[in-house]
Amino acid sequence: MTSVSFGSSSFGVTRHLRSQSRNFELHHNMHHRYSYLKGKTPLEVIQQEQFRAMVLSPRFKLPEISDSSYGTISLIRFIRSDHVLDVFGKHFMLPRDLIYIYVRARIVTALHQIQVYSGQEMALCLPYELSSSIITES
Repeated sequence: MTSVSFGSSSFGVTRHLRSQSRNFELHHNMHHRYSYLKGKTPLEVIQQEQFRAMVLSPRFKLPEISDSSYGTISLIRFIRSDHVLDVFGKHFMLPRDLIYIYVRARIVTALHQIQVYSGQEMALCLPYELSSSIITES
């Protein structure tokens, strides 16, 4: 049997993972404190900022990417101790000051680069060519 582990939580099958994912998320957001959040938990920040998530309709469909000539694609990634930013399977090493935080990797297709943001501040730029295998042909 294949199992997926997150810290001390282990999920044996996909059905179990789906049924427990919300409980895991709630526990994490209530109990895990982050230095980037000034020692607060994600839930404390959500409550303090009065954040309200936008919920999409169950019928919502993502549009197909048919032309990558112009535009941006934003990805949110958590950077672990290995310093790796994973963008569609391609790995980029990031500096030490970007570990243990969430970053926004903004792919700017016209400039062939990834702009890495920590909060609202751009931390660095990396060369990047969007792979044609990621783009859905129309």
